[in-house]
Amino acid sequence: MRREIVKHTDLLTRIRLRACSKLDREIVDSLSINIPFVRLKADYDDFTITFIEHPKSVLKVDVSKRKFRKNRAVVHL
Repeated sequence: MRREIVKHTDLLTRIRLRACSKLDREIVDSLSINIPFVRLKADYDDFTITFIEHPKSVLKVDVSKRKFRKNRAVVHL
């Protein structure tokens, strides 16, 4: 039953659910997910990944390697 519920969740929900328990992680990892749009942007010090499942579900991850913020990741919801 859990598997059927997880099938209908979005990416952010799956990421959060994956951190709950070993069983939840195994369920999430065993299912595929459809992300119709992924944008990658990179330059010398910064890297951005944007996942868009639909207009109301956007996950943006910024990774920056700067002198004062070494290997810091920021997640925008």
